[in-house]
Amino acid sequence: MAPTVPAPPGRREGTVRWDGSRVRTAKEERLRVIGALHDLAQPSSVKVLMDDIKVETDLDEVKERLRAVANIPVENAVEELIRFAAAHGRGQGSNWRAPLREALRYALRYDAGNSDPDTWRAWWRENRKGFDFLAAAADRARERKEEAEKDEKRKERDGKRRRKDDGKRKK
Repeated sequence: MAPTVPAPPGRREGTVRWDGSRVRTAKEERLRVIGALHDLAQPSSVKVLMDDIKVETDLDEVKERLRAVANIPVENAVEELIRFAAAHGRGQGSNWRAPLREALRYALRYDAGNSDPDTWRAWWRENRKGFDFLAAAADRARERKEEAEKDEKRKERDGKRRRKDDGKRKK
């Protein structure tokens, strides 16, 4: 690892390497690991992702953890999300309602219209036996691919605009 330069006033210590590249924060590193677990979609990751989520856990991290669990194509993942909704979807963790609903929608390709765990539990009880995890996984993969293509087009369009704007400023 490259040595770090002392941070200027107002910046965190160790955020810039000698070569000028930026060192990732602990939060960024955690989100990258969660993203990798999302992509691996291994059943053994469910417990790792769901453990240790506390009220004070950063909301971005909670969203990513729930989404990673939702991407794991096993019954246990869905049941853990519903249990989590029952335990944390009300009261202190109420800011987690939207991420819970989104994770369940992402996993099941169905929107119950709210994050009420009883509604989701009833729907899951009715649909569990016939649920096609492979089809849902294929839908999620297609959705991610389309999203990535849109992002790429947006970046390309923004890059062209920036180059065009830079050309106007130089004149």
